[in-house]
Amino acid sequence: MKLSHKMVRSVVAIGLIIGLTSAWADDHAAVSSFIVGTWALEISAARGIQYPTLEVTEEAGGYGGVITGRRGSVVIDAIQVKGRTFSFRQKVTSPMGEIELHYSGQIDSDRMQGELQTPRGAILFTGERTK
Repeated sequence: MKLSHKMVRSVVAIGLIIGLTSAWADDHAAVSSFIVGTWALEISAARGIQYPTLEVTEEAGGYGGVITGRRGSVVIDAIQVKGRTFSFRQKVTSPMGEIELHYSGQIDSDRMQGELQTPRGAILFTGERTK
């Protein structure tokens, strides 16, 4: 059976389209869920190192979670994700009243690093995925 040149080109084109679509879907799935999981954080604060846990879930097309530290758990309603970067706000009650903390960072595989903005300035943090 002899295939025409036009038919061969059509088969090759269809194969390329299927391959590219599959690669895009795999890449999109990896990017969209890269932050989901449980993260062990290390925050080097002025009063010593803190080790909170951040649990991130995907909810209704966005991300949310819970951060748990020595003062208890706080629900994070919205985690913004763009590419491999993320940010979220956390409200905590302190002896000085309610304050807002702003986390921002980047993720590389199972590790994260970033900055925690507090009323007293910026603090660096790191994290490692545990689940």
